[in-house]
Amino acid sequence: MKKKFMIFGILLLIGISFYFIFITLNNDNKSFKNLDEKYKDMVTKTKNGTEIETDYVYIDDNSFYFKVPINFRELSEDEIKGKYSGTLPDIVFSNDDTTINVSINLTNYKLKDTQISTYINYVIDNIDGEIISKDTYIVDKHTIGNIKFINNAEDASIYNNIVYFSYDEKLVIISFNLTTDLMEEWENVGEFIIDSLIFI
Repeated sequence: MKKKFMIFGILLLIGISFYFIFITLNNDNKSFKNLDEKYKDMVTKTKNGTEIETDYVYIDDNSFYFKVPINFRELSEDEIKGKYSGTLPDIVFSNDDTTINVSINLTNYKLKDTQISTYINYVIDNIDGEIISKDTYIVDKHTIGNIKFINNAEDASIYNNIVYFSYDEKLVIISFNLTTDLMEEWENVGEFIIDSLIFI
């Protein structure tokens, strides 16, 4: 009798465990589906009407996603080192001739959500270039700082649309940039990419 009761108890515990696992997964899926409905449009267009199909990119163990054109490729570590100077981004997606880029930098710089506004003011004070706009807004309870500016590289002027936010109390930077000769054609695609940021 005791043995039967013990077996029944074990089966009951297993059943309860599977129930809670199912509920958790189901809630996660519902949450993602709700967000996906909010950001369901996966195609944008350049100014001349060329359709740019995108897909969400998920970075490591971080619970945030953003869209990248599906025909962009991820640059190798050597390519990133050759293209960027100073602090290198962790990941870069680029078109074939690397003139249009979406990059992410998962820094170890400690920064709280409440410090984002102060931080982007600091960044603006240290930008050597033309500031187009700055903004601060909320996405899924995360404060997002956004700066658009033009600066000069070695052989070209570069348009930058960058967002800064805190994740696990560390600064994360996602950037869309391109040479200014492509700015008019691709600027709205950059807006689409930057505005696609979601947190799950």
